Amino acid sequence: MHIEVDKTGNIYVSDEGLNRVLKFSSTGSFIEQFYSGSAARAVAFFSNGNYIATRTQSSSYVQIFNPNKQLIKEWGTYGTGDSNFGNIECLTIDDEQNIWIVDGVNHRIKKYDQNGNLLLKFGKQGKAEGDFDAPFGICYFKNKIYVSDTRNNRIEVFDKNGKFLKVFAVKGYLFGLRAFGDNIYIANSGESVIIKTDENGDIQEKIGAGSFLNLVDVAVAPNGDVLACDVYGRRIIVFKKG
Repeated sequence: MHIEVDKTGNIYVSDEGLNRVLKFSSTGSFIEQFYSGSAARAVAFFSNGNYIATRTQSSSYVQIFNPNKQLIKEWGTYGTGDSNFGNIECLTIDDEQNIWIVDGVNHRIKKYDQNGNLLLKFGKQGKAEGDFDAPFGICYFKNKIYVSDTRNNRIEVFDKNGKFLKVFAVKGYLFGLRAFGDNIYIANSGESVIIKTDENGDIQEKIGAGSFLNLVDVAVAPNGDVLACDVYGRRIIVFKKG
């Protein structure tokens, strides 16, 4: 369901059904089982080498580890309160190393510092500006937070205080998204294609049309290669930078 790439190009694939995250080299060679957790979801890396791993169906939904895989902090249980999640979809880390987590079931975003302290939360189910209906993807891009509002078929943009800034519509169901360079890459499951846009949503390129059975997440390697998570195909597809 989720894919991430670290700064050296290693690839991390969340195998939710088998409760694990697998680590591969940039060429797809298996390295190790990187993480084990009930219904493992998204992972992300801090600039100091620590990393965050998320899961559901567990006594703690969010865990932070040091580079030696020693647990530093964990929090979050099922529910609707400040310390709860309905589930966790994607997450991103901003330039201040704050953590932004998408709770798709509760239709909201939560922002934490890297010690797990809640800084803000926003969002509710609806169609108005700033509302969500099953949000999934999130990325930090040019000092703003971009969120894929899946059932509303749009990308919503917020400042780092959670203030709604703008929205742009994209035809299809939108899931994972990543920022790289001057562009955003969006996994559009509805049209089965990765859409490359600028910060205003203007489409620059469509990648991988006809390649997927069920496109859910996307990542971009340091060299510009685009990686896609094809869930029904049970595979990762890499599109080499042109």
